[in-house]
Amino acid sequence: MNLPTAQHYAAKLIDWLTPTCTRINVVGSIRRERPACADIDLICLPKITEHRDMLGAVIARSNHAWDFLTDYVKERNPLNSPGRKPRFISGGEKEGKQLLIDLPKCQLDIWFATETTWATLLLCRTGSKEHNIWLAQRAQAHGLHWNPHHGLRPLTDTSDPADPAAYLHTPTEEALYTALRLSYIPPKDREIPWLTKHIDSGL
Repeated sequence: MNLPTAQHYAAKLIDWLTPTCTRINVVGSIRRERPACADIDLICLPKITEHRDMLGAVIARSNHAWDFLTDYVKERNPLNSPGRKPRFISGGEKEGKQLLIDLPKCQLDIWFATETTWATLLLCRTGSKEHNIWLAQRAQAHGLHWNPHHGLRPLTDTSDPADPAAYLHTPTEEALYTALRLSYIPPKDREIPWLTKHIDSGL
């Protein structure tokens, strides 16, 4: 689909999902303003309800965005039949980091973030692939490891990589670029032509 069509669908989907999220943003080729976009990529910080036992321990969590989307698909295509829409392509069997849904007019690829992973997911899911590879190499050259789904951590850090405390505090894309000693790069410039022109000049 062309960019204006993709932007239109993305805006409609964001309006549709906003009541289930505390934050939601378009990513992927739409955010980079590419002329053609294959699908609608979003990340969201879903509203979460924790269910606790009598002692206060969390026994279950309800991800409102995930519940809303799974209910929507099951109501209209309860058997998830391949020939019908909407249907789950992947991620519909349990709550996870990503849900891929074939909707009547487009394909939705939505990633669920937390407060600590929002910026790194916003950065990596915006792309481009070449930009992400370059950032990972830049991080390594400065003694860091960039896990696109978790953030930046020192290469020498031996703590549990699943522990959010192991990662640098980078709540925004700007903070991630700063940690890599870079100026902020606008999404539309995160492509090979711009990167090739500016990398040698030191950005």
